[in-house]
Amino acid sequence: MNESSDPDRHIPAEVKPAEVKKDDTLSLKSGIAQINARLLKSSHLERHILMGLLLLGIFYTIYFARGLLLPIVIALLLAALLQPAVSFLARFKIPNTIAAILVILLMVSVVLLVAYRIAAPASEWFDRRPYLVNQLEYKLRSFKNSLEEAKETTKKIEKLTNLADEEGEPGEVVVKGPSLSDQIMDRMKATAVMVGIILVLTYFLLSRGRPTLKHMADEMNETGQGKKWARIMVKVQREVALYLVTISVINLSLGVLTAAAMALLKMPNPILWGVVAMTFNFVPYLGAIMTTLIIGTVSLVTFNEWPQILLPPLVFLCFTALEGQFVTPTIVGNRLQLNPIAVIVSLLFWGWIWGIGGMVIAVPILAAIKIVITSTDELKAFGAMIG
Repeated sequence: MNESSDPDRHIPAEVKPAEVKKDDTLSLKSGIAQINARLLKSSHLERHILMGLLLLGIFYTIYFARGLLLPIVIALLLAALLQPAVSFLARFKIPNTIAAILVILLMVSVVLLVAYRIAAPASEWFDRRPYLVNQLEYKLRSFKNSLEEAKETTKKIEKLTNLADEEGEPGEVVVKGPSLSDQIMDRMKATAVMVGIILVLTYFLLSRGRPTLKHMADEMNETGQGKKWARIMVKVQREVALYLVTISVINLSLGVLTAAAMALLKMPNPILWGVVAMTFNFVPYLGAIMTTLIIGTVSLVTFNEWPQILLPPLVFLCFTALEGQFVTPTIVGNRLQLNPIAVIVSLLFWGWIWGIGGMVIAVPILAAIKIVITSTDELKAFGAMIG
């Protein structure tokens, strides 16, 4: 064969056109893969940033819309609490509209009756504040004397430190604000308006909430995903109602036991302290601490002997310990047991967002969130953080 008949004979192997083309293709694919990886990382980062901004926007809205959202949330929880009573009346062929009115009227009557019974002793204790302060100072004088010396030393140091600053200081202008009575009246008006809104919303939720929920479930049942969320909605409503009823019965029992114990221990106004124990126990941990301090203070100003003084708060501590460690876990069960850390965080968060009302509804909201998480396969991994 003639040497000139082979066209690739004089081309080196490393620069053959087929191999060059193959290397260029591999380099191009590698570059595209690197670009895709960078774009994927960038999209993940943007997604996390957008998620963070969304959460901040939600927190901002919840905080500044508390005047609108707080009555709605309380009405939803009240409707869940009272729904079993409406369902019970419906067995006797009573329409939901009438049953809702009857249940709300019964609830308001009970609240007003209890408020009437405790209003006089509560106002009496409020009016006796100067006397109570004097009694506390007298009975705690041994502790006070030891603190007075440290306080006097601190004042002397402060005088020496601020002496130069006080010379030549201009007089302060004090702007007089609204009086205490005006502030109390404004607060009472705002509270009355909020209570009225809550009662109206609760009525409509009780009378029309169940049919609306059923209609939504029927509409969502057309798709597989809709069936799933319809089941979750019904389950959340049922289990939140069961949780609220159970906790309310437990707190009522604690209040009755506390009132009976305080009466046996000769404490003044035992019904008042029973109501305080029942109400404050809706705020876990902090409520028990506050009730113990109140009962301890009343016992201190009432009795003279230390064994008699210490007995009422110790008895209540025993009651609340039994309730928190044995009764509630046994009755509520593991399904709705909540992580104490999650409870404290929820109390702090909702207390910061919505004040005292937020602290009262913090645990029911956390329980509802747990029910949703445990009912959704995609979110079950987060359930361990709540309980």
